[in-house]
Amino acid sequence: MKTPKNALLLIGSAKPAGESSSEALGAYVLERLSAQGITTEVHHVARSLRTEARFQEFLAALDRTDLFILAFPLYVDSLPYLVVDALERIAAHRRAQIAPAQTAFLAISNCGFPESQHNATALAICEQFALETGFAWAGGLAIGAGGAIGGRPLTAAGACYGKRSRRSTKWLRHLRKATQPRPQRWPNWDDASFPLWPMSCWEILDGWQMHAGVTP
Repeated sequence: MKTPKNALLLIGSAKPAGESSSEALGAYVLERLSAQGITTEVHHVARSLRTEARFQEFLAALDRTDLFILAFPLYVDSLPYLVVDALERIAAHRRAQIAPAQTAFLAISNCGFPESQHNATALAICEQFALETGFAWAGGLAIGAGGAIGGRPLTAAGACYGKRSRRSTKWLRHLRKATQPRPQRWPNWDDASFPLWPMSCWEILDGWQMHAGVTP
């Protein structure tokens, strides 16, 4: 895996721009990469799949990038339908190429459960996707209680949760220096998974009560 000069983020949530935890996590990763001089761009899966022209535009951008980052919410132990659809079309696109680009693939999965290990199956699927499509698997990041982020920037996601989430992405400083693929075994970033802090439990409960119209 070559040192990346540019990175592409595909946000796998169908929520409007600026409202998903997946986008907040992905945006923080791009922020850190940009600080290292890496050029970044963002695509939303719902928008990219809306028309064939838009998806071809996304594929062209993907072919140009050195690092492909997928950030998505966990849906029943797997990836959302729109993400599965996109990955299947990406796979077909790369199989049709004589020499697909040597692109690294990094996946970020967040679930509503406090325990981050619920993301294991989805990240294993991402690793298998990389193996079958010629991407260099750069690792997976598992995030528990993603709902506590609530679409906010990690710097504004609460003292406990935001700090803990940001700490979980500390491996980013090594990414730019990486010249070899990670071992073909998930999870590659075991230290990136973390349990929920008590404060986040209260944040989630407050969110449930707000949606239910109950005053805490």
